[in-house]
Amino acid sequence: YLLMLKYVIDNFESMRVLPLLVIDSADQAFQMHNFKFIYPEITKYAQEAGIQLIFISKEIPNNVHENISIKEGFNPFHDK
Repeated sequence: YLLMLKYVIDNFESMRVLPLLVIDSADQAFQMHNFKFIYPEITKYAQEAGIQLIFISKEIPNNVHENISIKEGFNPFHDK
């Protein structure tokens, strides 16, 4: 998906593109012990390509500092 966004941005300048990629449950596809090594590479490439990247994951790799917890839901102030 990163390569596709980069290709579109580079080759179709008149096309309006939101340079954003949201990946849900990436840790499940790669398993946590692999995800902690894959995560920095994916984020590095996204940053180089100018694409904002959002991971939604139950697990947090050790090297992640930009973490937003949604354990209380997307709106923790909502009365359940």
